[in-house]
Amino acid sequence: MEDSELAEMIGQGCSEAWRTLTARHHAPTYRLLLHLTGRCEDAEDLSQATLVRVWRGIGRYDGRAPLRAWILGIAWNEFGRWRRLRPWLPLLGERPMEEPGFVRAEESQRLTVALRELSPMLRATFLLCSVEQLSISEAATALDVPEGTVKRRLHDARAKLRELLETP
Repeated sequence: MEDSELAEMIGQGCSEAWRTLTARHHAPTYRLLLHLTGRCEDAEDLSQATLVRVWRGIGRYDGRAPLRAWILGIAWNEFGRWRRLRPWLPLLGERPMEEPGFVRAEESQRLTVALRELSPMLRATFLLCSVEQLSISEAATALDVPEGTVKRRLHDARAKLRELLETP
């Protein structure tokens, strides 16, 4: 079933459509927030807050952008709200990112460390385009910025990551 159909059915109160939507979009939302916060607990809390906002705002979804981009945009906004309310917290915790049962190879660890060096805007842009495979247009919608800004941020993020990963 297409996301637009799910959105319409959810707007009509269909709980099965809601379960399908959350099953489909929870993992990408969680992954983005985990990379942004660096902590499983915070990523899960923000994922839940995102889904609550999606539930409350599904009637405002107009279908101009893919539902996935719309949801990840809400997640980005939740992250921004969380960060503003917690200015005393480091952007990424002291602990390494945890993913239960997931053992990282050395290259993956180096990428994780390099991602932490990016600003939140560059990191989010890179993650949306390179990890979540959103198009430039979809990422622009999710981040509420022009497509040219996404292209520049993606270029800057890749250049910075290349620089960080080339140094031993």
